Amino acid sequence: QEEEDQLLSGDGTGVNLLGLVPQATPFNTALVESGDQQVDVLRRAILQVRLSYYGATGIVLHPADWAAIELMKDGENRYLFSAATTGAPARLWGLPVVECDALDVGEFMVGAFATAATIYDRMQAAVYLSTENEDDFIHNMVSIMFEERIALAVKRPLAFVHGNLDGES
Repeated sequence: QEEEDQLLSGDGTGVNLLGLVPQATPFNTALVESGDQQVDVLRRAILQVRLSYYGATGIVLHPADWAAIELMKDGENRYLFSAATTGAPARLWGLPVVECDALDVGEFMVGAFATAATIYDRMQAAVYLSTENEDDFIHNMVSIMFEERIALAVKRPLAFVHGNLDGES
């Protein structure tokens, strides 16, 4: 979870990564038209990425927002995206949807993830246990250290769009 938080929302200070959201292009609210719903805003964000000469490859949403979209119904009370008994792949406008707790409810991220950013994994996650730390042995305690070394390089910030599902800034 910490890695996900850092990759998406890290502020770049101290040991924090500079995440995708702080480096993304803000959603252009001028693209929104009267009557647009959440799925329309997401399609317009895909368009914004495309107008920057990149092809979006995915959408990131908070789980509550994705659930709200999946629960949308038509005028006859039928689900628009899938049947409740069979489900459907998490896709919208042909793109995979990834649920992520690192985004706040009401926010989205659309981008060309494979093209525009790279994660450099210098050292995979490691767990170290020790009883030799200060007086751990005397108090029958174990110190645990988790360590990982990664870097995030956003090469094309225009390929990422971040905004609010209500279409406002």
